[in-house]
Amino acid sequence: MENPNTNVRFTDIIPFREVSDYYSLADVFFFPSFQENCPMVVAEAAAAGLPIILRNNPEYKDLYANNYIAAGEDEFSVELARLSNDKNYYASYKQKALKLAEDYDYAKVAERYAELFHSVIEKKLDKYQ
Repeated sequence: MENPNTNVRFTDIIPFREVSDYYSLADVFFFPSFQENCPMVVAEAAAAGLPIILRNNPEYKDLYANNYIAAGEDEFSVELARLSNDKNYYASYKQKALKLAEDYDYAKVAERYAELFHSVIEKKLDKYQ
């Protein structure tokens, strides 16, 4: 972080109104965090159509399926270079990001919760009948 490339910026907290501006300026979303519960920044970046590179944490597989690039520290630069140099690879992960965003659309998430609640209620009702 002390001597980043000229095309890398480390920001402070970004006001909510400006977040989409930052996503629209980016080419890739790189999130090398060791652990997060369910980071919304991934869905936000995906909604902007940014190919997603995440650390190969097993938790992300369940959350985001195959709609992101899973990489380890020794693979981060390789994946960034491949996205930069291979237009088809970039386009495929851009499409996968949009699929990821679609999966986290508020209406779809609300629908899944409603289905879950209905199934729990039905099981409870069946138990008492």
